[in-house]
Amino acid sequence: GWKGVHTFLMAAVEINKIFPEAQFLVAGDLTASPEYSQKLEEFVQLAGLETKVKFIGFQEDIPKTLSALDIVVVPSRRPDPLPNVVIESMASGKVVVASSSGGIPEAIIHGKTGFLFPPGDYNALSKILISLLEDNKLRQAVGVAARKHVDERFSAKVMSEKVQYLYEDTLKLSKKNSNPCRHKIPCLYRIFFYLLLQFFQPYLFFFKIKHNLLINLFLRGKKDIWITDKMLQEECLSFCSLMNREIEKKRRKNILMLTPELPYPLNKGGNIKIYNHIKMLSLEHNIYLLSFIGNGEERKYIPGLEEFCKK
Repeated sequence: GWKGVHTFLMAAVEINKIFPEAQFLVAGDLTASPEYSQKLEEFVQLAGLETKVKFIGFQEDIPKTLSALDIVVVPSRRPDPLPNVVIESMASGKVVVASSSGGIPEAIIHGKTGFLFPPGDYNALSKILISLLEDNKLRQAVGVAARKHVDERFSAKVMSEKVQYLYEDTLKLSKKNSNPCRHKIPCLYRIFFYLLLQFFQPYLFFFKIKHNLLINLFLRGKKDIWITDKMLQEECLSFCSLMNREIEKKRRKNILMLTPELPYPLNKGGNIKIYNHIKMLSLEHNIYLLSFIGNGEERKYIPGLEEFCKK
């Protein structure tokens, strides 16, 4: 329950007292935690909000979903790096009310481009939402400011400059420096382009850029480094099909797999798919995994990954 849905529902109880016409939508796949999902539904029934709260599940058409909303709430209880939904919603001109955890405050300036509240504090959340429902002009003004803020801080130009600086500073490349990695610059450009799209994933929805376009760009490259991660879940069949062609050509590839969480078979959600993709691709290609270790408990799964990952 670290996404804080129960915090949102508790705030809904307070809002319903003043705005009985308000509707509350809960988006996202809750099937991975059936017990938690059942508790949420029971809470809704006990609070008498059966006609006010709707669990709409996982949504593929993000622009369509956002168009139906007046306010977007991101009530994460644990530090969230920077949820895509925050940038997506702000880019759509929606007011975002989110917990002040993780990287969220990097995107939201409280009271100007959105609103922040302490994680788990449903009273603070309900007060902010009530004030926004009472003041349409404030809601519209913050939505406009949010969209402008995203354009200025997360535009392709700004993000490309930041990523380029990061690589140059890290690699310390210069014309006078005979760096042994110099011959790999084309690969780094492909990595840079991919990470740029990662930062800009919210805009992929609006420009209808398919993930297999990205795959083709990498497979057309001359170097022997490919990159994939959770973005490729939807296009995994396309990716595997293209990699099979490489197998037919007897060309074993080095695949660098970037994942925001450590993939392992007992993990819930999309990461188990990534685990299966890695295991399958390792039969014919060399897999290198770059991932984040969320907690010490996850380390016990590393030996299992090392069985088919090079490093």
